[in-house]
Amino acid sequence: MLRRVPTGVLQAACAVLLAAAYPAAGEDTPPNPDAGKAAPAAWNVARLEGLVAKMRNGSFAIRDRASMDLAEAPPSMLPSIRVAVNDERDPEVRERLAHAGRCIFTYRVLPNLAEWKIGRGFLGISWTISSDPPGILVQNPIDGTGADKAGVRANDIIIAIDDIPCEEGFSQDSAINIWKGMAPGDPMKLRIKRGDEEVELKATIGERPAEYASNDGDQEKADLLWAQFLNGSLLLPAKLLHAEGSPADASKNGAEAKPNGAVTKASKDIERRRTQARPVQTWPKEMEGN
Repeated sequence: MLRRVPTGVLQAACAVLLAAAYPAAGEDTPPNPDAGKAAPAAWNVARLEGLVAKMRNGSFAIRDRASMDLAEAPPSMLPSIRVAVNDERDPEVRERLAHAGRCIFTYRVLPNLAEWKIGRGFLGISWTISSDPPGILVQNPIDGTGADKAGVRANDIIIAIDDIPCEEGFSQDSAINIWKGMAPGDPMKLRIKRGDEEVELKATIGERPAEYASNDGDQEKADLLWAQFLNGSLLLPAKLLHAEGSPADASKNGAEAKPNGAVTKASKDIERRRTQARPVQTWPKEMEGN
């Protein structure tokens, strides 16, 4: 006597048999979670124009999404964004373009600019001016800094920097001008008056710690460099213009741009910083820029 087998059970059994008889191709390769997903569009002028069109859309959500998408563009798109900013007549669209470009510039370009690095160096001393002999009297080297590692001691008098002597009339402004010219990684040769002897030390300039930063000065410098870029007087490093995901690379070898979610966060961070009061400077004036 035959019994009827439910259709669902029969289908499941067939599936098991087929799987056993015909193993899936590449079964030793782990599944690709991105399989079937469309590759991100390459960054180029056409994509920029498409986002600009969305920034003119009547929906605020679409306009905002387009702005956030543009903030994820690689630095190589900044020259095209600059042209779009300067050519745009719609105030809101121009502001959105400039804001997205500024996000990219602040978070992915500034750290690579030699102009930005100059003045961000840190020798690592608290100091005052010495008049006899003229120079910089070290009150204390800061632990772990370039000065400390080079062997600078309290009460040392720096009488020459990179073979340039501190001459009569050397002032606090003279010293600050030296600090403003330092960049992280720079070597610095110091001639020291230590008691009755002179010693020569070699230091490596470090990165200025956040607690010694001048937030107003940094913001002013960032604004100046951005303005210089917009008017064409600041050139981007070649390595950024030909970075992965650039229009040149995409057209040359089919490389696709990789989304950079950090820049979307950067856009929000900039908005947050605009609404917060800047911290009051609390370090000694003579250490500013050091």
